[in-house]
Amino acid sequence: MEGELEGEIEGDVESETKGQIEGDVESEMEGQMKGETEGKKKAEIPRKSARRAARPTPRGTSPEHTHPRHPRFARIAGFTLLEAIVAIAIFAGGGMALYGLLNTNLVGIGKAADVSRREPAVLAAVEHLSAINIREQPAGQMEMAGFDIAWSSNLVEPVRQGQSAAGYVGAFEIGLYDVVIELSRNGRLDSTYRLRLAGYRAVRDFQGGFVE
Repeated sequence: MEGELEGEIEGDVESETKGQIEGDVESEMEGQMKGETEGKKKAEIPRKSARRAARPTPRGTSPEHTHPRHPRFARIAGFTLLEAIVAIAIFAGGGMALYGLLNTNLVGIGKAADVSRREPAVLAAVEHLSAINIREQPAGQMEMAGFDIAWSSNLVEPVRQGQSAAGYVGAFEIGLYDVVIELSRNGRLDSTYRLRLAGYRAVRDFQGGFVE
């Protein structure tokens, strides 16, 4: 019995001792491995920093190049101002061209309105003068379509004896007159027109006798 107890006690002691030794060895090995890993990491950090420091800095990305007061930014600002001036000049030129076109159109519309306003009076004056003998009424005036119409005439071609279709002496003397038509409104001259009309006077009757 005593031998069995001693064997069991020795076995327990050996197993506990082995377990303690194995645990101590494992903990020491883990500690060593962690220490080596941390040492490698610490050694790699200065190496990475050295590589980064040795790496060339891209142009224009250094602190001195990215400072707002660096001449590079001054050149960019000046170029932007130049672009703004050019844009303003182009806009001003286009605006002036559009204004000129608009002004021309407005003037044309105004002239067309004036012509359409005078047209009835001018047509009435021409129709009246074509119906009368300008040699007998070389000047006159009338009111029509809201305008005061006055005309005067001057002989521009000498009076000539008319001829018949067969070439015989005709019964009329004919002269060419330059007629000036003036349109006035509210006592103010509005426009002036010119035309040429033939004036005539009978000098013979159809029987060949002279007309007094």
